[in-house]
Amino acid sequence: AISAGCSGSRFSGTGGVPRWDKPVVTLELAAQQVDLGLAIPEAVGQRPRQPAFPYAPLTSFDPRPECWDQLAQRERPAADGAPDAPSATDDLGYDIRLSARQLRYGPLRLQDAHVNISPGKPASTGLGRARLDVRAALYDGTLTAQATIGGGPEKTEFDIAAGLKSIKAAALGEHLPALPLRGGRLQAEATLRSVGGSIPAFLANLSGKAAVRADSGSLPEAELD
Repeated sequence: AISAGCSGSRFSGTGGVPRWDKPVVTLELAAQQVDLGLAIPEAVGQRPRQPAFPYAPLTSFDPRPECWDQLAQRERPAADGAPDAPSATDDLGYDIRLSARQLRYGPLRLQDAHVNISPGKPASTGLGRARLDVRAALYDGTLTAQATIGGGPEKTEFDIAAGLKSIKAAALGEHLPALPLRGGRLQAEATLRSVGGSIPAFLANLSGKAAVRADSGSLPEAELD
């Protein structure tokens, strides 16, 4: 059994390595309440503090040359005899499943939130990326999302797809006053791609598409079919 505290939340569950011929670290942890503003400050527009890790990474997410000889992986000699850079093929496998009965994301309130984190498709740099599969209940509807992120600090690659289904617009509008919709059900889909190691770079390279539909809703001065 595992019990751990993180950013004001208490997680409990199980974990381990089921088999050693092809090691995959598994974790399944649940919490009653999670505030993403504390756990992931950038999720609510705040710059996080620089993390400090006492151990070398187990994946190729951190490609800094000074870390290469510390990674728990085999070294591949390069042409000059120095250790070759790590790649996604060297990464330790992982299957992380986190859940929360109540999730706060800025002004939004979600229930029965789940995220599965596993290795995603490698970046064009050859470095590993993490895939996040998300689902949650949101204002009498559902939120689903899939994000694959990684590839190095300067060339982080983002592939994101998200959808909202049958969201109760009036309830959502209570927590998002800027939303003009005051009734009906909201449906939305979005796909985004970008590359960059900073917010300006992310925005400069951002591309994608989005679609929103409101069924039987109302605006302050109009009715929607």
